[in-house]
Parts: sequence; structure tokens; C-alpha cells
Amino acid sequence: MKKSIFIGIAFSMSSIAFAQKPISPAEFGESISVEDLYKHLSVLASDDYQGRETGQKGQKAAAIYIAKEFERLQLKPAGNDNFFQTFDLVKKTLAAKKLIVNQQVFNFGDDFFCAKNIGNVNFQSNEIVFAGYGIIDKIRNDFKTFNIEGKVVVILAGEPKNKKGLYLLSNSKEKSDWSNKNKKIAAIQKLKPKLILIVDAEYAKFAKSYKHQMETPSMQLEENYTKGPGDLSKEKVMQAFPVITINDNVARALLMPNNKNIDNLRKKYSKRRSIDPFVLKSTITANIDYLEEKTSTENVIGYIPGSEYPEEYVYITAHYDHIGVIDNEVYNGADDDGSGTVGVIEIAEAFALARAQGQGPKRSIVFMTVTGEEKGLLGSQYYTSNPSFEIKNSICDLNIDMIGRVDEAHKNDSNYIYVIGSDKISSDLHEINEKMNSAYTHMNLDYTFNSPSDPNRFYYRSDHYNFAKYNIPIIFYFNGVHDDYHKATDEISKINFPMLSNRTKLVFYTAWEIANRAEPLRKDKTNDFENNR
Repeated sequence: MKKSIFIGIAFSMSSIAFAQKPISPAEFGESISVEDLYKHLSVLASDDYQGRETGQKGQKAAAIYIAKEFERLQLKPAGNDNFFQTFDLVKKTLAAKKLIVNQQVFNFGDDFFCAKNIGNVNFQSNEIVFAGYGIIDKIRNDFKTFNIEGKVVVILAGEPKNKKGLYLLSNSKEKSDWSNKNKKIAAIQKLKPKLILIVDAEYAKFAKSYKHQMETPSMQLEENYTKGPGDLSKEKVMQAFPVITINDNVARALLMPNNKNIDNLRKKYSKRRSIDPFVLKSTITANIDYLEEKTSTENVIGYIPGSEYPEEYVYITAHYDHIGVIDNEVYNGADDDGSGTVGVIEIAEAFALARAQGQGPKRSIVFMTVTGEEKGLLGSQYYTSNPSFEIKNSICDLNIDMIGRVDEAHKNDSNYIYVIGSDKISSDLHEINEKMNSAYTHMNLDYTFNSPSDPNRFYYRSDHYNFAKYNIPIIFYFNGVHDDYHKATDEISKINFPMLSNRTKLVFYTAWEIANRAEPLRKDKTNDFENNR
């Protein structure tokens, strides 16, 4: 189909001219072409856009490019500033980074790491307790009646295994919830320690990443950003509990006055029975400070009004930000999430073509590329609290994040897509996606990461999650993680464009069916995101 035939003339023609039987969506879905996907991605994933880091020039240039495409397609703008929904973030830059144990100075990134939302940490303490794996459970309690209030607590990352390699708490090869660092922190926090130090045996594997995370400014929404409806409008930017992850070198310095060995302690504490904590004869000085400043960023939002149900909204989303420039290398993020971003543009064009032939959607369709995903899903969090349209009238969110590559699990069968969350809130949504795939795209729909026990927890790690919190049905389309994830090698040369095209078509066909069916999606599933977060 020649797209140019329709886009320029569509809206000067009378709707009577198109009074005809409905056209198959395949006629418009086939317009999602390898050539156009490549054209858009070769721009957005080029060095000129400097890795599209939130708040930086490259991200803003990408926003302008996307907005111009939305304007070309004659979408209606839905931001607070034409196609842009502009808002402020708090930018935090590391200013001080000192950790001293018994007069031995350690280096941030190389030896220790902390999340940036812990706030400033400045103190000296000789009240330090080693508490094994930091587990507080019926099967095992590494604290028992030991009072750690106001003290520094040192724990081991992960959870213990027995001699057979089985995890003690689950008595199997499957990890228990206590492998989740956040679960430990939440439990220990209730005991009111001053600071938690987590000893990570695999720290060296991630040292470069940790160092980059600390050196790169973080972003947070301002505390007064929320204006949304209901209880969720009361969400605030919370300061996290002070937690520092350390390597074995720091642990050895802490344990040295007690004549303890970190490797021996790991073995000793790998037993089902609890072992009492013990006090360390050490002194620790922590000095971690951040400078704060405001920066602005923008979501890009356009929509096509529905012909019959204009106040019901189907969202198609992707994040267009990436992680910028690191050590003078541009991280172009061709797959993450350049692939999803160009997918949104192409889906918008397919719907614009349909509208040009009198086949506009019955429900309104909102095309939104969001900022700040890499900084913590910030753009979608801001939008759902400050929506352009009544959030309660949202039918669903189809979110596209990394759909241009193949992961290791599918290297011998690339005709797949991971589908996450389709059955969490609405069985209709799951069935429609399955039906559209059977009718048009014929891919292997892989639900591996949809499992509640998925250790990757992908359901909580992209922008659809901020819609799911409002009990809005969602699908997260994903190709899985590959060796180039968050590396400078995530380049356009490695994108499989025929596969990207087919995956994008599935999103289009699913959106088409949802937008044009007689009834909105049923919400007939229990959405228990709060209990599993």
C-alpha cells in the first residue's frame, strides 16, 4: 500500500465517500514496513541523539522528532504543551562518596554502591552487628531477640544453600522470596537499624555498572507532582532506607578485628537453624552527599478520537529515553527502546491510514512515548497521576519495550514474542491478543515471564506497570534481555527488522480489535500488584 496516497488527502474528503463495508485491518497492518521502521530508527538510534538520556539535548531532540511525526499523521495533540507533556524532575548528582572502615578508605563503585534515593548519609559508628543472611522467617530468624535499633547491620546477599546446592528455605533449586534484596530491607527496616550493609559475593561482576549508576545523575519526580484521582494520587517520592552494598574487601576490613573470615561465615550461616548475630569490633565512617537541581523533560502524546466511544481510551506506549553517554561512548539503545518507539510511530500511521479510508477507530487511541523510564518509570508515573484524559476511562495499555532482537532462549526460533500481563486484569485482553496472533502474525507467544514466580519481575519493570496500578488491563510486549542490553553495542545493525515489523503488527491488530469491539474489556481478574511488588 502506498501510504502517501492517503495521508495528505484524507481529511479533505467527505465521509460519505467512504460509506462502504468495513475493510480488513490487514490492509492497514501491512503498511507497517521494514523500510519505515528502519528510517525512523536510523534517526532516533543515531549518535546525533546522544543516547536520549532524560533531560538532555538528545532526549529533547527525539521528542521533537516524534512530535513532528505525530503532526504529519494529523494526530490530535494531547499534552499540556501541544504534543508535549512537560514536567520537572529533581536531578541528583553525587558530590561526596566516602566509606572508611577502621581507617581504611574504600572507593565508591569499585568497593561499594548505594541507591541514590537514600538521601545524604553522614555519620561515624562503632555499633556494628553481623546478622548472617538477614532473614526473618518462621523457618529461620537471623536476628532472634537481638536489638539492632540504631546500629549498623551487616548481612550477606542472597540466601543460603546446603551441600547439595539446594536453597535451604525452599529445600529446592528454586529461590525463596528471601533472595529478593528489597524483601530483606523491608523486614530489617522495621527493626530500626541506622544503616544496612549488604555483602555481595558477586560484586565484581557488576562493579562497572555500579560505578556508572553512582556517577550518572539520578532523577526523581518532585514530591508535589501528583494530581491524579483516588488513593494513588497521594503517592509521594519517598526517601529509601539507607542501604549500601559492599564487596568482600570491605567485609574483610569489618571482620578483621573479630578474626572472622567472610568465606567461613558464608559456610557457617548456610544452615537451616538460625545463628545469633554478633557485634563487630570495628568503626565505620560514611559520607555520601548529593547535590539537587531541577530539570525538565517531556512525554510525547497524540491521539485519534473515537467515532462512537470517544471518551474510552486505548493506549499504545513505549519509552523513548535511554541511558546517554558513558565514558565518551554513545549508548544508542536501538532495541531499548528505540524499537518500541518506532513501533508506536508505525502503529499510529497504520491507524491514520485507516481513518483516511473512513475506518477510524470507534474508541479513541492514544499514542504515547514516555520519558524517564530508565530513571524509574518516571514519565508513565507522572502521566497516570496527571493524565490528559480521565484515567478511569482507560480501556487498556499496550506497552512495547524492546521488540527488535532475539534472546538466548530463542536463538534457534526467532518467531516469538514474550507476552507479559495479558491475563492479570482482563481475560478478554488475553484472548484478543491470542486471536489476533492466530489470525495475522502467527508467532510463538511466550508466557515465561508472565509467571508470578519469575525472578526477573518484568511485570514491574516497564511503563505498563503504572497503568496496572490503576487496575487498567495491560500487555507488555518484550523480546527478552540480550548481551547488548544497556551497552554501547545495542546498535541498529543488530535489529532484526522483519521480526520487529511482525511484532509491531501484532500490537496494531490487538489495538484494532479492542478499539472497534462493541464492549469494553471486562476486568474479571484480581490485580494483586501491591502484594507482589
